[in-house]
Amino acid sequence: MNAITRLQAQHDALGGMMLRLVNLVEGFQGSEQAMPITVQLSKLAHLLRLHLATEDEWFYPAMMASGEPLAELVAASYRAEVGGIAEEVEDFLRRWNSSAVIEIGFVRFRVGLLALLAKIEERIGREDHELYPLARQLGIGEEAKAAWPRAF
Repeated sequence: MNAITRLQAQHDALGGMMLRLVNLVEGFQGSEQAMPITVQLSKLAHLLRLHLATEDEWFYPAMMASGEPLAELVAASYRAEVGGIAEEVEDFLRRWNSSAVIEIGFVRFRVGLLALLAKIEERIGREDHELYPLARQLGIGEEAKAAWPRAF
């Protein structure tokens, strides 16, 4: 499996996690659902951090080093944008750091979560339909497995 396929598999896993989280939030009826929401949010955050780190430490630098001006420009733009999303995710996680906090402020949590997930979903769609096809066209991600990050 090449690197781009692995990144897209992470997108698929993130999509499934986001859907499970939305289903938990939409079914919220009180304190019993707060802990499963917290657990699912933690799982999503873990994979999202891994994915963003892989892109930031390996994928964007590979695109920038491709020698293709368009790839360099696109990668720089995506990299700058993802920093803002990553900060937004971390701020959200700091604010909603326990099931008790989620339960107490559930209405605000729900609104904030759905807005954040929409941003992540939009970004995933753009990467799948714009960024990764460009990388494939340039042969980025076809390197030997030994060159990929360990956690990848």
